[in-house]
Amino acid sequence: MKKLLLIEPAPKVEYRIRGVHYFERLSNRDYFRKSSLALGVLAGLTPPDWEIKILQEPTDEIDFGIKVDLVGITTVTHTVKRGYEIADEFRKRGVMVIMGGIHATVLFNEALNHCDSVCIGEA
Repeated sequence: MKKLLLIEPAPKVEYRIRGVHYFERLSNRDYFRKSSLALGVLAGLTPPDWEIKILQEPTDEIDFGIKVDLVGITTVTHTVKRGYEIADEFRKRGVMVIMGGIHATVLFNEALNHCDSVCIGEA
């Protein structure tokens, strides 16, 4: 069975867009943010012969030693720095990485410096 790891990176800093605060303080070091449904939709569209694991930072910690066949990373502009770090680390370990999301769609040439393939538009 093939293994797919889907990741939604966390932003490096708190941010505000049009006055909306996207983090809620939970403790001295932990934050909760509203996540997209993209990875769940992708998991639902994946053929049944793939084993799927979904990680959403900062709630889930990434194990770069995990044995997977493919890593998918969704990014928006405020998460792209961390997304590129994650992609670079998995590629160093020989794992194929696909990136998607609005940032990768608009700046696909930039994203291709950090991944093997880019999904443009809706997956």
